[in-house]
Amino acid sequence: MTDRPVIVLGVGGHAAVVFDLLHIVGKTVKGALVRIGAGLESPLSNLAVLGDDSALSEYMPVDVNIANGIGATRNTEARRSAFSNAQALGFDFPALVHPSAIVAENVELGPGVQVMAGAIIQTGARIKANTIVNTGAQIDHDCLVGPHCHISPGAVLSGAIVIEANVIIGTGARLIQEVKVGADSHVGAGATVTGHIPKCSVVRAPQSTVRPASERSK
Repeated sequence: MTDRPVIVLGVGGHAAVVFDLLHIVGKTVKGALVRIGAGLESPLSNLAVLGDDSALSEYMPVDVNIANGIGATRNTEARRSAFSNAQALGFDFPALVHPSAIVAENVELGPGVQVMAGAIIQTGARIKANTIVNTGAQIDHDCLVGPHCHISPGAVLSGAIVIEANVIIGTGARLIQEVKVGADSHVGAGATVTGHIPKCSVVRAPQSTVRPASERSK
């Protein structure tokens, strides 16, 4: 990560964790931007709100980096949109790795990947752009995790798993080796996945049943 100051997108819970991570790794945070239409206040007294998303046009990509502070618990749409819009303007999203995380040398981290405290990523894994590997998550050897995914706290991916784009793996979920999870799917908290999951599916514990994506909000 360069020495440019960082602007955080968002001011919610995930933004607070990202802000803390930036502080721990010694980066200067210029402030935060909120989504258009949201109140211009931050729950963090030491994180100044610079305006809404439209204020990003006031900055130059050569002067600041961006960190995505928008989480992804029900879907990844808001996080994806914020990333794509800022990237289209030319801004960089350097990968962030918490000092307590263990990341093997032969690991690929795409732009904007965030590896949180206590996470483990083993050799040969490839983590694509704007994906969160959250607190204590484990990704074993040779896994491929697509862009805009969220591997939630405590989730475990065994070896050689393929996770396609825009997937949420819930807290404490377990995936056995070599399974594939199709794009835009949601594996619920505590689920155990032992077979391939089609795209746009919902998997719920404890039976680990697959449901249509239209049932996600039920």
